[in-house]
Amino acid sequence: MRGALAAPPLVLTPCELEHPLRLSVLAAECGVLRVPENPQDPGGRQIGLRIARVAAINRRKQPDPLFVLAGGPGAAAGAFYATVAGAFARIARERDIILLDQRGTGGSNALECPEPEDLTGQLGDKEIRARTRACLDSLTTRADVAYYTTSLAVQDLERVRAALGYERINLYGGSYGTRVAQHYLRHFAARTRSVILDGVVPVSEPVGPSTALDAEAALEDILRRCAEDPTCRGRFGNPAADYQAVRAALRLSTVPISAHDPETGDDRSFEFGADHLASVLRLLSYTSEYAALLPLVLHAAAAQEDYAPLAAQYLMVERAYAQTIAVGMHNSVVCSEDVPLFAAYAIDRARLAATYLGTRQLDGLESVFTHHLDLVLTGFGHGQLTAPCVDRLMAQFIARPSVEALDVSCVRAARPLPFFTSPNGPPP
Repeated sequence: MRGALAAPPLVLTPCELEHPLRLSVLAAECGVLRVPENPQDPGGRQIGLRIARVAAINRRKQPDPLFVLAGGPGAAAGAFYATVAGAFARIARERDIILLDQRGTGGSNALECPEPEDLTGQLGDKEIRARTRACLDSLTTRADVAYYTTSLAVQDLERVRAALGYERINLYGGSYGTRVAQHYLRHFAARTRSVILDGVVPVSEPVGPSTALDAEAALEDILRRCAEDPTCRGRFGNPAADYQAVRAALRLSTVPISAHDPETGDDRSFEFGADHLASVLRLLSYTSEYAALLPLVLHAAAAQEDYAPLAAQYLMVERAYAQTIAVGMHNSVVCSEDVPLFAAYAIDRARLAATYLGTRQLDGLESVFTHHLDLVLTGFGHGQLTAPCVDRLMAQFIARPSVEALDVSCVRAARPLPFFTSPNGPPP
């Protein structure tokens, strides 16, 4: 373990955490910890780290809190927690929940790019480079993006722990947050009581080379589940055939769309193409709730040439993603930590090209645990925080961090949301 990093006192005052879509508000205590952007230059530019604490309900609370680490890279812990707070309710009875917006996200000098809304979905390499350069130029007055990386985020995390006076902490990390958690454990093992990794990003593998293959495999699994479900297959036939038909049609030409904007209700007109399809397929595959819609919207497009449901989902998920991810911070992490490792991987471009994501994302990007338990909930997607009984398992594990004593039998009965057979939802 490295020595604890010095941290000034941290004052917290009452505040509220708002759901990104303004669906709910949570009471908390918030504060800002000033840290040097460049740790090697303590007299240089300072940035504020936004911290929120959701106090435990029990006055005789446990001394070790749970730090919740968001994904992305680019998501803010405070906003993420506001969307999934119910999953942590059992833990919050006995322990404080600490939410540190990682440097470059949320209230911690967010590296957000001033990108205009684009509905064409047809960005070439030249425009991607131009937009990236414009984003970087817009950030240079208030940030040096070289200092917005996982390793420095881990140092920030340790400073916050020290500033709040906790001897040991528990960690929950989702998606990219699992990388942060693993690095913290590696450097500050003695300060770490327990770790929950949800939707693991292995520290030994870069994000990018296998993304398209993994996304295709996830979609195939979703469509296979529908085909094996009598009700879903009876309603949609072979959903994989619908998928292939839609892909083939959009490879030939775009489709003019007029769809209701899910946020404003206004009609939006644009040309829906293969890139839009790739975006919506990937993001709807992330959770079982969204995945339940896929056979329905694909069938509408394939059987009725009605692309409006797909387009409406595209508008919804793209806007939600844009509102929760600081693109500049995302690029800072991926370009410095992942892209340099691409050369060491045997990348089969032919296999990538056969997927719905293809090679575009890859081209655009150019610790061992001795006591652990792996849980896989089939059909629940990337991150299983809100799956049935997972909140109970997390609370039990945090209360007594031993996998040997953890009763995980409840996950065997967990099933993803049934597929929608109509816009009204699953069959009764």
